[in-house]
Amino acid sequence: MRRILFVAFVAAILSTTPWAPSPCFAIGRDVIGKWADESRSNVYEFKPGGEFRFHRRLGERTPFPGETATGRPIVSWSSSKGVYRTGRKVCREGKRKGDLLFVGDGYEVCVKTRTEGGRLVLGEVYTRGEGEIDILYNQLLERIFDLPRGIREE
Repeated sequence: MRRILFVAFVAAILSTTPWAPSPCFAIGRDVIGKWADESRSNVYEFKPGGEFRFHRRLGERTPFPGETATGRPIVSWSSSKGVYRTGRKVCREGKRKGDLLFVGDGYEVCVKTRTEGGRLVLGEVYTRGEGEIDILYNQLLERIFDLPRGIREE
């Protein structure tokens, strides 16, 4: 009798325990953080609560006398923000399916993500709208821990 109860208990546990993380959980967990291209001119921030920020380096200029204490060049950035969702089929166009959707002021972007050697690659499914976002498709993005100089934390 004990053996039957034990087998029934183990079977019940095994039937409800996910042995591999679901694809959308893996995508969501893996994308959270800060990512940048090799030159650190394009920076993507995926925050845990679903907030998304994109920063594009516009250029740098020499500071005016007395403008900064260090005398280092001043870097200017363009930033846009929005929200993102992840999931196995969170967005699609025709037969192409995306697993990461981000939406901001005037744009909606659907991408298929993949990782290569710890780096993130975004593959285009579709981009809609005229907002200020210019995603780099099929480029290796490296995880960074600090934002480049000139970008303010929010």
